[in-house]
Amino acid sequence: VHVAGIHLSGTQTGEDNASEVLRTFPERRMLLVNLTRWRQGLVIAAGNPLSIRAVADLLRPGLRIVRREEGAGAHKLITRLMASEGAGDVELSGPFAGGHADVARLVECGAADVGVAIESVALASGLEFLPLVEERFDLVVPYDLASTVPVSRLIDVLDDFRFRKEMEHLPGYDGEFSGHVITLGGS
Repeated sequence: VHVAGIHLSGTQTGEDNASEVLRTFPERRMLLVNLTRWRQGLVIAAGNPLSIRAVADLLRPGLRIVRREEGAGAHKLITRLMASEGAGDVELSGPFAGGHADVARLVECGAADVGVAIESVALASGLEFLPLVEERFDLVVPYDLASTVPVSRLIDVLDDFRFRKEMEHLPGYDGEFSGHVITLGGS
C-alpha cells in the first residue's frame, strides 16, 4: 500500500490519527499527510421527525441506529459518545452500513432512523445533519515511498493553494491544512 486514509475522532490536530499510526507501525517511519477536515455527526431523516437533538436521544428504546463495523471511525465515535452518556454497554439495533454514503442511503430510505456519517453525505441526500465532532482525514504514507513519483505528486497537489481553493467549494470539507505533513516514528 502506497497511501491509506485514516480518520479517528478526537482533536483537530490529528493526535488520534498519529497515535494509531505509531501503534500500528512502531518500527517504521511514516508520514501523516492531511487531506481535509470534515464534520462527522448524526444523519437524520429530512425534517427530523423524531426530534433527535443530541447523542442522549439515541438511548430511546426502539430507535434504529445504523451500525458500522468495529474499527470504523464512525463506530469508535458513537461508542465513545454513548459511553459518555452512561450507556457503554448499549446494544445498537439497526442495519449495518459499509460507509458514509451507505449510512445516508439507509436513513433516506427509512431502513434506519439515524446514523453517524460525514456532513457532505447528509447534504447530498437532503437529510438533516447534527454535527458532533470535527476531525482530520489524513493519508498515511510509508516514508520510503513518499519520494516515488505518484506519491510525491499527490502530496504536492494536496499542498497546492489551488487544491485548497477548490476544496472551499465542497460543502462539509475544510482544506485549510491540506498537504500539511507530519513525520512519525522510525529514525
